Amino acid sequence: MNVLGNSPMPLWDGKLLERGYQLSRLRGQGAFGQVWEAFSPNGRQVALKFMRYLHTHKATDELRRIMRIRELEHPNLIQMEHIWAE
Repeated sequence: MNVLGNSPMPLWDGKLLERGYQLSRLRGQGAFGQVWEAFSPNGRQVALKFMRYLHTHKATDELRRIMRIRELEHPNLIQMEHIWAE
């Protein structure tokens, strides 16, 4: 079982998230968080990235960068569907 133990929201294989996404397996981990393979509410395979920040201003800056990246369109880029912040 893969678990992110020091997160405010513990994550593990098979966990069902509030919005109907179900975690499948941990795909990668770095200094700022993790990427999980998951299934959307309609059963489509997706990737979910969970990031943790100790400082609100850093999280705000990162969210701004993500919103800019979301506007990019290219056949070799994965399209972002949703961004949630808690």
